[in-house]
Amino acid sequence: MAIVLFSLAILFQMPAQAQHGGIPGYCPAVNLYEVAGRPFDRMPIYDQGELSTCYAYTASQLIDFWRFKNQPEAVDLTSPLWTALVHKVRLPVHWNPDNLDFSRMAWVFRSIENEGICRADVVDRAIERLRNGNPRMQEADLMAFFQQLWDEYQEQDSILGLNPGAYDIAYAKVSSQPYFSARIEQSLIEKFRFIDGRSKGRRLETLLTEVFSECSGSNLLPINLPRWKSIGLGFASNRKIIRKLNEVLEQGNPLGIGYCSNLLDEGHGYRAFKMKPRVLGLAFRQEKCGAHYSIVAGQRPRHDGSCEFLIRNTYGTGFWTDHFSCMCKSRDPSIAGFQECRASEAERSNLQVVGCWISGQDLANNTYDLTWFR
Repeated sequence: MAIVLFSLAILFQMPAQAQHGGIPGYCPAVNLYEVAGRPFDRMPIYDQGELSTCYAYTASQLIDFWRFKNQPEAVDLTSPLWTALVHKVRLPVHWNPDNLDFSRMAWVFRSIENEGICRADVVDRAIERLRNGNPRMQEADLMAFFQQLWDEYQEQDSILGLNPGAYDIAYAKVSSQPYFSARIEQSLIEKFRFIDGRSKGRRLETLLTEVFSECSGSNLLPINLPRWKSIGLGFASNRKIIRKLNEVLEQGNPLGIGYCSNLLDEGHGYRAFKMKPRVLGLAFRQEKCGAHYSIVAGQRPRHDGSCEFLIRNTYGTGFWTDHFSCMCKSRDPSIAGFQECRASEAERSNLQVVGCWISGQDLANNTYDLTWFR
């Protein structure tokens, strides 16, 4: 239902997109990992964990690529957690305001422009306080824990206010999952109780103001982003999507792409929906989609002259797909360069995945959003 409401909200904002043909057989090779200044070298390959915050991870990387390319003095990374929190709390109206999961990537940019970027060291201190002496959990781990506790809270709302033991029931359910086993200590539940007890139903806002209270004043870095544009939610043809990918990549800039990640599991020829406008296909075929945002970081010609595109994911450096070849680099910093790699090499611990190559037609068939800085 959430995806349906999101899709309908987008539809009413979308102008019809004219269908223009691309240039058949046109695909100059581009690898944004190798552009001047190498902005991607300064960004980790993120792992969003159990959260559905790919929109924030992708938006943060687009922002940082632009900053590092155009502002050499820029140092701090844009925290995806800060990005998601500020976006959900500060946006005047949102269909899912008290849950970090799910949003449209382009909506994030206005929130960050209005609020600024919290300095990385300030975010790190806030995360350390939230961990409360627990093992060093990544931001995604920590927020997934809180998110799932809140989900349990909502399910057991009739008893949580009366029975403190219900918090422990929720904690036990979360901590029993393999993803969290042996990584969370009981003290985190006290943090949850504190935040939730003060939230009065506005949990994310309380998390922002209580935990990230130092993200204000001089600790906020102002930013003036260039204009951005999106296509794909309306009636854009596959050719138009591929042409825009070609055009922006040739300019040396990445794009954020919303697509059906089930393509990575199903392989060549998979098509989640044929309906246009595409946003309606997303709404009514969501179980076949697996809506996801990633960065498009390059392109190269295939044997038939068509393009395939390099998708930089937010599933960590250990992500592999059986159906498409990937680009890897050695974990040994003394070994430079990239190499082709496939899922059969996943056991080679010296390799880390930095992106996977998806054919243009397969990607366009499953795209519902394409956003870039102009």
